[in-house]
Amino acid sequence: MGLKRKRLEFVNQRVLEGQLFNPSWLKHKKIMELGCNTGKDFLQFFALNNELALTAIDIDEYKINQENCTFLQCDAEKLPFDDQYFDFVISVGVLEHIEPIEKLCKVISELDRVSKSFAVIVPNISTIVEPHTTGLFWPLRATHKKSTHRRLNYFSDEAWMQFEGFRHASLTRFSYIFPLITNTLIYKKP
Repeated sequence: MGLKRKRLEFVNQRVLEGQLFNPSWLKHKKIMELGCNTGKDFLQFFALNNELALTAIDIDEYKINQENCTFLQCDAEKLPFDDQYFDFVISVGVLEHIEPIEKLCKVISELDRVSKSFAVIVPNISTIVEPHTTGLFWPLRATHKKSTHRRLNYFSDEAWMQFEGFRHASLTRFSYIFPLITNTLIYKKP
């Protein structure tokens, strides 16, 4: 949990200027985690804040045991929310799994459409160790025919920024354990 908390603190400082744990800022905020899985990347840190409206989205069915969280099983290429409905949307380690590229384009556009601000974390192409594969030099291994992770999207920073939904976003790299694990943070401030 320490590395996940460190990642969240980095997002908090970079995107939300330190407001993410400020009770007055969080009051009545609508926040979505896109690709929530079981809620272990983001949602768990806000389980006790009942003034916060959390929405958890995933294409697979999961059970999120938090009173302040609504789970919705749906495909993110067509989200059932109005434009800028959410104050903040976060997605951790999800976009690199979406294919084909046309679907990824739609998901990124939807993420941008429904959010006032967002933070998207994807593996950086220069990372030595990628947690999805638990292997060294993951882009090289991902092209091997027998790899179970060969379908990961490992784009350069410049390539990520070419997606329509990211055109007005910013990008930075950060490391959990320098230089072994490096991620790319693509974000739009409120």
